[in-house]
Amino acid sequence: MKEILNTFKEPEKYCGYIIAALAVYIFTCVLFIYGAYTLNNILLAPYILLECLRLIALTTLVITVLLILKQNTMDIGLLIGVSVAAGFTLLGLFYLWVCTANLPILKKEMEQDEQMFLIDALKGLVGQANDRYYWSIHRNTQFQNNVVDTMPYYRQKNVFVVPRKWMIPVSET
Repeated sequence: MKEILNTFKEPEKYCGYIIAALAVYIFTCVLFIYGAYTLNNILLAPYILLECLRLIALTTLVITVLLILKQNTMDIGLLIGVSVAAGFTLLGLFYLWVCTANLPILKKEMEQDEQMFLIDALKGLVGQANDRYYWSIHRNTQFQNNVVDTMPYYRQKNVFVVPRKWMIPVSET
């Protein structure tokens, strides 16, 4: 307790530490902003870790202040009001931290969606090329009468889809 009181009596001693800590925090904030702009996960990690440590320290500080307040006051309304306000403030800060911590996950999901779109587009192009080649070979045969049996395996994925031009009789029982 005496060390804390000495901090207030001799602030010059601790100003350097405080300025250095704030400089590191501002640097990680700038890294986070640039990493979010360029979608670079490596640049996002220092801010997320430092913010987690800051929230843990802030939670510890709030708990300590609430315990000291409980020991030094008899006003239960003040204690309840301060604890509710501090709890909701911490809840909001942790929610914002979770939002920033999910940015790398969202980036990865966006990359996977782009890859799936590219793969589907390439499959479509390859399928069109294979269809043109296959139909050019079998154009003058009786292929249309027996589509499923002579169709190559990679094109049989829609076997149970019935085109509109073919009618299948439905039995009524």
